[in-house]
Amino acid sequence: MGELLYLYGLIPTKEAAAIEPFPSYKGFDGEHSLYPIAFDQVTAVVSKLDADTYSEKVIKKKWSRI
Repeated sequence: MGELLYLYGLIPTKEAAAIEPFPSYKGFDGEHSLYPIAFDQVTAVVSKLDADTYSEKVIKKKWSRI
């Protein structure tokens, strides 16, 4: 079983640092929480996904329902 990171968005790191604690939201798999990863001046908001369950096709289908 592999893991994927799903990118929800990018935030300037300075602004992301002001969000303490980081809000506790679940990703669209309903299991894994969103969390930030800082890269210099940009912070990525991501969550983990199970690679065996979430193919590109499954993700597109799930987003089309929203």
